[in-house]
Amino acid sequence: MRLPTRVLPRGKGPVRTGPFFRKTRRAIFRIDFLHEERLSERFLASTDFRMAISAPEQDAAQIKRVKSSGPEILKRFGVRQVEVEICQRNGVYDRSAGPAFLVFNAATGQLLEEAWYRGGREHRIGAPARREWFAPSGELKRESWMVDGRLHRDGGAAEQRFHSDLTLASEVWAVHGTLHREDGPARTVRLASGVYEHLEWCLAGKRHRVGGPAVVARDYCTGRVTFELWAREGVPFREDGPAAIWCETDGRPVIKEWWGPAGRTRCERYKGWDR
Repeated sequence: MRLPTRVLPRGKGPVRTGPFFRKTRRAIFRIDFLHEERLSERFLASTDFRMAISAPEQDAAQIKRVKSSGPEILKRFGVRQVEVEICQRNGVYDRSAGPAFLVFNAATGQLLEEAWYRGGREHRIGAPARREWFAPSGELKRESWMVDGRLHRDGGAAEQRFHSDLTLASEVWAVHGTLHREDGPARTVRLASGVYEHLEWCLAGKRHRVGGPAVVARDYCTGRVTFELWAREGVPFREDGPAAIWCETDGRPVIKEWWGPAGRTRCERYKGWDR
């Protein structure tokens, strides 16, 4: 039985549903997520799914972009308290060997930011395409792995940001620009206090988790959970309780919704809350 292609109520944000498309060098795979008693492990192990989420990086690099046949033009200029160095080809950021965009501290010469570009898009194979550092410590502030302008990394976080105390601030796992992680949350936002403000589990761009909520949001002041969404294959679904729960910052429930294979089956709105 196919899950319904429904979304959450207006104002609560849509849940991506429907078929998932992925282009490889020779074909376009159309993958429909089917509902059984539990997630179809047979589908997750199928060749089509594996090819869809792990198309070779070389293929992504061959997507049409601005021609890189002209001469490289290197420029360096000062902006306020920093110096910027850029490399352009045919009017866009492009450099065959090295970063095309660099930012230095004008007083100390310390490198603060670098970005690798090909044909006007952030692009680098096997290493971060963009990195930023704190001044004056030189500790890493941010790193992003990009292929043809899209977040992409196999087997690790595609983007990480850090607080000034070097603790993790946010993390994104993505494959060819699509949120994807099989062994944990694909997107996390962590406050300096250590509270995880946002956690989101995704497979191939669809919110999905078995045995727990696929999305958890907390209030940044109180640390209490303000929103939970249980979803499978991109659609709200839970067998033993409400699939979507909204709460006040003090933890009091506001709305609870029950979702099954046929869609939303029940909704409770609590007193003292006005839509």
